[in-house]
Amino acid sequence: MGKTTLIAILIIVAGLLTWWQFGGAANEQSSPPQRVLEEEKSVKIEKKIFGYSEKGKPVEGYEIGNGDNTMLLFGSIHGNEMGSAYLLSTFIEAIKDNPDLVSKTKKLIIVPIANPDGYYDRIDKLNTNGVNLNRNFDTSDWRVSERGSSYSGAKPFSE
Repeated sequence: MGKTTLIAILIIVAGLLTWWQFGGAANEQSSPPQRVLEEEKSVKIEKKIFGYSEKGKPVEGYEIGNGDNTMLLFGSIHGNEMGSAYLLSTFIEAIKDNPDLVSKTKKLIIVPIANPDGYYDRIDKLNTNGVNLNRNFDTSDWRVSERGSSYSGAKPFSE
């Protein structure tokens, strides 16, 4: 992935976060501003392990913010997606340097490498079990597919 593509993705993510921070949630637009207690003003930035891969590698990331409205950003769901891990890691560092990028009423969960087995051990779209994780989400049009680069797994969320 080229430098121009990374910059474009970062601009898109920044725009999405700005929209989300300043009124993206419809139910917040109609409610009056709440008084924020002094201890609630600091943005929590906590490194976490969200689980483990099939090979036992930790799925690490950050929980940032204190709010009830949560946005999940994840990268490197495929072994051939190195750029998204770099982009999200850079974004985490930017937030650490400037916590005000995150609204005090929101929470971000950022997982730069969602598929560590794929990231470190593969160069295709599959995980250790031969499943394309993008196709393993429980969607209204999910269906089992044949093994190969688009194999969806035995059932939704099997991975």
